[in-house]
Amino acid sequence: MKPRLFFLLKVRGLGTDADFVQIRNENFELMANLRCSPPYESLSRFFRNPDKLEKAVDTIKQLGYGELKKIEL
Repeated sequence: MKPRLFFLLKVRGLGTDADFVQIRNENFELMANLRCSPPYESLSRFFRNPDKLEKAVDTIKQLGYGELKKIEL
């Protein structure tokens, strides 16, 4: 199976709003805009495979705000 290409972008929320992570596909189309707060429950709805979820969470933890990261899952 061919790995899928995703782009992750961490966005800072305003005021007391939570931070968000945008997940975009290889065409840079927005796939999801999810709350970015531990334990990352909203990500489990997008990444069903536990290994892929763990890789995505590890990548998000290392991301700075406004930083774009390309990952293959």
